[in-house]
Amino acid sequence: MRDAHQERVLQEIEGRLATEDPEFTRSFTALADVPPPKPSSGSADGPVVVTVIVVLLLGVPLLLAGSPLGALAVAALPGLLWLAWWQAQRAPDRS
Repeated sequence: MRDAHQERVLQEIEGRLATEDPEFTRSFTALADVPPPKPSSGSADGPVVVTVIVVLLLGVPLLLAGSPLGALAVAALPGLLWLAWWQAQRAPDRS
């Protein structure tokens, strides 16, 4: 917290800046009026890319090692997890 002396010094500096360069101080006021950016509207590009890379890194070696069932399980797991999450989001709130 600032004390009274620090607050007074800050107001003096702000006053001098406003006198010397009013456009500079107006730019800060204009920036304060700009609303912050809204969060992403559900773009899932990042998680999708990571999921594909993980499935490839785990599934291809399993396939090459002669385990097609293991590769299929690795490939199916993200889809099953997404389906479970999606069902939980759709379920009505029972609280």
